[in-house]
Amino acid sequence: MRLGRSGGKALGRLDRKEQRMHERLDVVLRLRCALVLVLVACSGGQRSAIPAPAGRAVAVAERAISATRIGPARGGSFKDVYSFPGGGGGYEPLSPLIRDGAGNLYGSTYYGGNLTGKYCAPDGCGVVFKIDSKGNASVVHAFAGPPSDGQNPSAGLLEDAAGNLYGTTRNGGATDNGSVFKIDKAGNESLLHSFCQTSCSDGQDPAAELIMDSHGNLYGTASYGGSTSDACGFVYIGCGVVFKLDKTGKETVLYAFQGPPKDGRSPFGALLLYKGAFYGTTRAGGLTGGSCGTSDYGCGTVFRLTMTHKEKVLHAFAGGTSDGANPFGALVVDGSGNLYGTAETGGTSNDGIVYKVDGTGKETVLYSFAGGPGDGQLPTGPVVRDGSGNLFGTTELGGASSLGSVFVLKSTGHDSLLHSFSGSDGAYPNAGVIRTTSGTLYGTTYQGGSGSCTGGCGTVFKI
Repeated sequence: MRLGRSGGKALGRLDRKEQRMHERLDVVLRLRCALVLVLVACSGGQRSAIPAPAGRAVAVAERAISATRIGPARGGSFKDVYSFPGGGGGYEPLSPLIRDGAGNLYGSTYYGGNLTGKYCAPDGCGVVFKIDSKGNASVVHAFAGPPSDGQNPSAGLLEDAAGNLYGTTRNGGATDNGSVFKIDKAGNESLLHSFCQTSCSDGQDPAAELIMDSHGNLYGTASYGGSTSDACGFVYIGCGVVFKLDKTGKETVLYAFQGPPKDGRSPFGALLLYKGAFYGTTRAGGLTGGSCGTSDYGCGTVFRLTMTHKEKVLHAFAGGTSDGANPFGALVVDGSGNLYGTAETGGTSNDGIVYKVDGTGKETVLYSFAGGPGDGQLPTGPVVRDGSGNLFGTTELGGASSLGSVFVLKSTGHDSLLHSFSGSDGAYPNAGVIRTTSGTLYGTTYQGGSGSCTGGCGTVFKI
């Protein structure tokens, strides 16, 4: 990712965990380093995703998709809904949005809010924000950092039927290794779980949003922690976990990833609950060697985890020109049980792909991105799927100004750019989009727009 600046002073510092992760995940060095600011190892770090609603399938027959490019789509009306001001108002939103029944949007920013104290100065510990249907923005909660609060949320939020919000922070909590939080309708925030309290077997660094079952239990992933096998024991402890948090706050590890070559490592995307099983992706692990790096890296996986805690790798990405590598986003599912997602790199131009995995685990590359100015580059978020089988998403780079794009991959196989970001209207969309029943898309960019940050503090947009 690219880190913001304000008044000439770097605000987007790498915390100790981010720096270590960038040092270890050098498989990401295939990305376009010249576009990344000093101290950041090409597009590593904070990622986020949007899960499909738990157990809900899109009831539409799949149509064959081939990779055919056409020109920019027409008829879409782009609007900047909000530009983050920086400072106490928050900046650099890495998370996707959620939208309630009244049309209010909720999300989080990685920085801003509380700007003082041992952990929050000078960048801020991040905020949860609300933008009402008229475009008025407010800070719902400003994180205060460890040990009593979270710090640096990068995931989207979950809203329950009572209007309570739930989410995760990558840092903060009792040991500064991440937390799960709740904000009630009155705006009162409480920590439900702090990771690594005695060891990191319970997980470390949760980067994805949560899902909830009908009993009020929360499920999520932590990018590190868990197993201490040889494939997972460097720098970070463990290859990541899938966890459950019940209504009393008790956390249970449902699965600890074992790492390459037989298993995934580092789940950054949210879970999808479909027909009694969890589906997700891991950022690394699986196949190693060649374009997938050395024995402790790997190109990433798509996995299934049953309610009896039996995990299976459905697909291990191979990278190169014929497959993708390094999926960050969550999965969506159609009525036939086919899974869809994006991988950040790999494909014909090594600019990322959109893929499908069927019920047998067979993977098909639906589209390979070619980069700007006519195409997107590096899709880090998930896709959303409409009733006609069209897939919508974002790319972090590419487009007319190489500052990212919003795309649609139609069920006929045609890929179109719905919008290319230019900076003043946003830059570097990281989290994908959400789609309303009327077809409006909403999303965030973590730079661009206005505000006190050099290059802009990030935006909320709609198409």
